[in-house]
Amino acid sequence: MNFWGMRNGRILAAMSSRRSLLYKLHRVVTFSCLVGVLTSLAAYGEGVTRAESNIPWCCDIYTNGKLRKDASLKKVEAHGLSCIPDVRILKGDDRTAYRDPAVWYENGTFHLFFTLVETESDKSVFSYVAMVESQDLVHWTTPRKLTLRDGMKDYSSPGNVVADGADRILCFQSYPRPGNRDDGVVRYANQTARLFTMRSRDLRSWSAPRLIKVKGPAVTEQDMGRMIDPYLLRDRQGSWWCFYKQRGASIARSDDLENWTPVGRTDAGENVCVLETDGRYVMFHSPRNGIGRKTSTDLLHWTDEPGLITLGQKEWSWAAGRLTAGAVLDGRKIPGVGKYLLFFHGSGPRRESEGDFDRNASIGLAWSDDLENWSWPGCR
Repeated sequence: MNFWGMRNGRILAAMSSRRSLLYKLHRVVTFSCLVGVLTSLAAYGEGVTRAESNIPWCCDIYTNGKLRKDASLKKVEAHGLSCIPDVRILKGDDRTAYRDPAVWYENGTFHLFFTLVETESDKSVFSYVAMVESQDLVHWTTPRKLTLRDGMKDYSSPGNVVADGADRILCFQSYPRPGNRDDGVVRYANQTARLFTMRSRDLRSWSAPRLIKVKGPAVTEQDMGRMIDPYLLRDRQGSWWCFYKQRGASIARSDDLENWTPVGRTDAGENVCVLETDGRYVMFHSPRNGIGRKTSTDLLHWTDEPGLITLGQKEWSWAAGRLTAGAVLDGRKIPGVGKYLLFFHGSGPRRESEGDFDRNASIGLAWSDDLENWSWPGCR
C-alpha cells in the first residue's frame, strides 16, 4: 500500500472511531436525561408537578450521569414565575380535598401548609394538617401529614408560621366531626372546635398540639366557645396578636404567646390573613365567596376596601363552587419572585354545601405587585 492509501485508511479509521464515540456519548446523555425524568417524577409525586420535569431541565441538572447537589429542588431564580405551568399546586379529586393554605419562606424554600381531607375506602372522612415544600413553585414534594388520624380533633386549617427565637410556631384549628362519612351529608365542626399551636426547630419535627387560650387564663377550654381559623402576628412593638373566626374576626393580644387578653373584633369572614406592608396592615378574609380586604394602622380599627378577589373563577370549573382562604406572602425580596404571592383554595364544580367540601378542593397560586391587580399562570 502506498503512502496515500495508508493515510486515507488511517483517516477513515479515525472518523469511524469518532462516530462510535459520538454515538456512545449520545447514549450516555440520553440515558442521563431519562434517569433525570424518572428521578424527578419519583421525588415530586402527584399534584401538578410530574409532567413539567422535561428533558431539557433534566439535562441541565445531570452532568456525566451524576445528579448535582442542587437538583432535588430547582431554585426559583432559574425561571421566575413565568414557567409555572398550572394555577393549581395541589389538585383535589372525588376522594381528596386540599384546603386552607398557609406559606412560610425560609432559606430558599417555600413551605406550604394546608388542610388535607381524605375519604377512606369505607367512606370514613378524616382531616389533617399537612405540608409540601418547593424551591421553585413548580416542583413540590409529596404531601406529608403533620397530625394524627383523629376524628375527635381533625386538626386542620393552618393559619400561618411565625418565628419565636429559634422556634417556628404553626397555628391551626381542631375541627371535630366524629363519625364523619361520605354519605351525601356535609358536616361542619361541632362546638368543641378550638385553636392550637405546634413548635419546631426544623419545620419537619413538630411538638404536640397545644391549646391557645385566647379568652384568657380565667376562661376554661369548655367555656371558650366554637372558634376556628387562627392567625398569629407580631407587631412593631413586639406584642403578639391572634385573629380567629368567632363573631366575625375576634382579636386577642399577648406579650408572651401564653397569656392572652381579648381586645376586640371586626366584621370579617373566615381564614383571616394579616400582612404588614408599606406602613399599614392589610387583612385578607373570606366571605361566602371570594377574598375580601380590610386595612388598619393599629390592628384594632379596620376599614373595608372595595371589591372581592375572585381571580379566574369564572373560567375555572374546579373553583366554581367557591374561591376562598387567601394566604398572602410578601415575596418582593425573594429572588426570581419580586411580587406578593397569593395562595388560595377553590372547590367545585359544585358548591361546598352541595358536597364539594371534603372533596374536589384544590390549592392555587396567583401574584401581584400592589395587592389589587392579580395575575396567575395562563392568565391573559
